[in-house]
Amino acid sequence: MTTTAERLLRRGIRRQESGRLDEAEAIYGTVVERDRDNADAWHLLSRVSLSRGQWKEAAARVLQAIRRHPEIPAFHSTLGEILAVQGRTWEASLCFQEAVRLSPGFRSALVNLGVALQNQGQHRDACVAYWRAIQAEPDCAAAFRCLANALRAQGRFDEALECDREALRLRSDPAKAPVPPQGSDGSPAPVKKRGPARGST
Repeated sequence: MTTTAERLLRRGIRRQESGRLDEAEAIYGTVVERDRDNADAWHLLSRVSLSRGQWKEAAARVLQAIRRHPEIPAFHSTLGEILAVQGRTWEASLCFQEAVRLSPGFRSALVNLGVALQNQGQHRDACVAYWRAIQAEPDCAAAFRCLANALRAQGRFDEALECDREALRLRSDPAKAPVPPQGSDGSPAPVKKRGPARGST
């Protein structure tokens, strides 16, 4: 049975998806006022702050979610995004690693982990993360594109070219939906409290 909180969160997500961030934030805030331990509401509030570029507030909010449910990978991934956009790459990579530890097939966290590692010059480790993302989602053009860059940085130009071609094929295939980077829409669905694949995509 759907609870009142779940209905409110879904309503807030619809507002968030349409760009009505103030309304979404108000709805999530109502949920938190009624239940301070609603981790999903804290997480969604964090996504609103992230969309606005309010990094400190976004981090504080997602940490509230993590304190309540540290086992949910999406929360750690969001914290990683917040740190990454501030240039705190090493800390971001630790968050993405935790998200992947909790959900090994978490495609967007794997791609973001690869980017964070690559930004630290760890191109081989980045390749491993990208390959794992591709294994989780073979149609992920973004992972092939990032893998191509990591291979090119190592002088593996022929392999990089093959990955570029595959990324282009996937992006031009009308049967394949475009794959945005993690959090680009700023509106992840509420995470259920049960099940082994929480927060993975």
